[in-house]
Amino acid sequence: MIWFKDISLRLWADTLVRDFTRDNVPILEDENHWQEWGNRLVQEPSFAQAGCPQTNGFERAEDWAQAVCGAMADSF
Repeated sequence: MIWFKDISLRLWADTLVRDFTRDNVPILEDENHWQEWGNRLVQEPSFAQAGCPQTNGFERAEDWAQAVCGAMADSF
């Protein structure tokens, strides 16, 4: 999994689709709807088992994505 740093949210989302083929990772169509996309993402088995957070409480997509990366890193 690529760490979310110095890349766009769209690129990071696209790499998740490629890297987690066993999950049904949703495609991020519109970055303005990142919270809806993120809440769908963390319901997928790999992300749910890692304890990835919902987007609630995060104002910025970047902060939420860093939290997801941290949870995923801790699960490996």
